[in-house]
Amino acid sequence: MNRRHLITCVIALVVTLALTAYVYAQLPEVVPIHWNLKGEIDAYGPRWHVWLSGPLLIVAILGLRGLLPWLSPKGFSIEAFAATFDHLITILVIVFASIQVTVLAAVWHGDLDIGRMLMGITFMSLILIGNPMGKVRRNFFVGIRTPWTLASEKVWYATHRLGGKVLVGTGLAGLLAVLADVGQALLLALLVIMPLWPVIYSLLLYKRLERAGEL
Repeated sequence: MNRRHLITCVIALVVTLALTAYVYAQLPEVVPIHWNLKGEIDAYGPRWHVWLSGPLLIVAILGLRGLLPWLSPKGFSIEAFAATFDHLITILVIVFASIQVTVLAAVWHGDLDIGRMLMGITFMSLILIGNPMGKVRRNFFVGIRTPWTLASEKVWYATHRLGGKVLVGTGLAGLLAVLADVGQALLLALLVIMPLWPVIYSLLLYKRLERAGEL
């Protein structure tokens, strides 16, 4: 991981650790650990759960940065697009650090619209992830991995170019919907339905290339 991405990830981890440690001593023994689509608490657990949802998760993501290149088989190497991979890892770290801050604030104060806030973070992450998606090379761990993208480099790149646009578009539409305070069910439907488009596209493109003898 290059210096810029490493520094960003370390700062996010340190801030998350510091905030969690600061809030932890002031939390009750039992805290909210899950909210439904309406932002209502629907599960409680011991307060040590706040460590799992933030610092330990970020450490696990950084651990994957070191493990996945080693696990990648020849011809599908993550190191072939290391700069883009590091960029995506950094985005994930920042996103989960932001989620941790939001969760800690909700657990501490209890009067935040956490459902809406988490949806906003989710849609923003789609925009950030979608931008570099077209630079992701064929591999088994990152990207839109369907049988048809893995079987054809042409299908992989075409699908990821489309997928990047779909993610950015979904993120923008979702942010506008969050600002307009639409129902959580509609936001969830947007998250579920829109990503299916690149998957279906990869199948249709593969079959078209197959019929044309271009695979």
